[in-house]
Amino acid sequence: MAVIANICRMPRCPWATSEPNITYHDEEWGVPLHDDRKLFEFLILEGAQAGLSWATEVSTLEFDSAFLN
Repeated sequence: MAVIANICRMPRCPWATSEPNITYHDEEWGVPLHDDRKLFEFLILEGAQAGLSWATEVSTLEFDSAFLN
């Protein structure tokens, strides 16, 4: 399988072939995260995943409002 290059000419992982995976890969994957609220959000999302595909999880990353309080 060919690796698609992103804007920065970095190789893209084979799983990042369509949206929203491409945006997630290019903007969030591997970026150090030090925000406790965001880390907690990812922890909860990972626990809620329970066998769902990561593409499904990436599409739910927009419900930040659930973590505002």
